[in-house]
Amino acid sequence: MAESAFIVRVPEAEPCVGALRERFDASVKLGVPAHITVLVPFMSPERITEAVRTFPEHPPFGGEHESIIPHLTVAHGSATEAEAAAGKLAATMQTHGPITSSCAW
Repeated sequence: MAESAFIVRVPEAEPCVGALRERFDASVKLGVPAHITVLVPFMSPERITEAVRTFPEHPPFGGEHESIIPHLTVAHGSATEAEAAAGKLAATMQTHGPITSSCAW
């Protein structure tokens, strides 16, 4: 069954995290851009319309986590891969500086 996610795209992050995401985040191969996940899993794709506004029957991450910290995922994998990605991201952020973006409906 198809699954969807409710995300907020962060195109401003691509220059900073794009290469890392290509190496460490398999969702890049699916065409998923740099983003902040709001809800996953979300409703079936065929049910999504412009009329969809509130969705209490879809708790963030299926209710798996007690609290949610919004973040932009750069890497998935082992602890070693996470450490490698974190080191490269820290160096990139030192050069690049903060990422500023906005979200509007």
